[in-house]
Amino acid sequence: MAATVREAVRELLEQATAMMDALLAASDRELTMPSSHACAQGKDVRAGAFHVAKHTLVVAQDSLNTMAADQAARGHSTRG
Repeated sequence: MAATVREAVRELLEQATAMMDALLAASDRELTMPSSHACAQGKDVRAGAFHVAKHTLVVAQDSLNTMAADQAARGHSTRG
C-alpha cells in the first residue's frame, strides 16, 4: 500500500495505463466477450472497461474540485 496520496495516485495511474495497454492489445473477439463485472450491466468487456475508466476520472475530478474549493475558501490558489 502506498505511503502517501501522491504515491497512491501514481500507482493508480500505472495500473490504469497497464489496463489500457492490455485492452489495446486485445482482439475484437476478446473485447466483445461478456463482462462479469457488475458495472458492465451485462454488456461486453469494452463497456465495463470504459465505465471503470470513466468512473475513476470522475472521482478524481471531484476530488480536485473539492481541494480547489477548500483552498479558495482559505484564500489559497490551486494554480501557480
